[in-house]
Amino acid sequence: MFESFQGIFDNAKKNAEQLGRALVVFEPEPPFQGRGLLTVLVTTASLITVAILGGVGLSCLVVLLLCLSLTLLILTRVLGIDFDVTPEEIFGFRP
Repeated sequence: MFESFQGIFDNAKKNAEQLGRALVVFEPEPPFQGRGLLTVLVTTASLITVAILGGVGLSCLVVLLLCLSLTLLILTRVLGIDFDVTPEEIFGFRP
């Protein structure tokens, strides 16, 4: 059983070195740099975190635009407030 665990560990170490060479562009800063499997784990976790946070930011933007359009719909259709504002009045320039 010990030999099988040692074989799994050696295989993981060999794969970590190969993955570390492939992810050299995204190498962590000095506290985690050059530590084998730890470098690969930190890099992978960082990339996954960046992807998740990008998705959260994009979904928040979509929700914000949806809320603004619903607010405009309620103000114009339900309450009857009319917004007659031209871009020249907003940005302060005349053609």
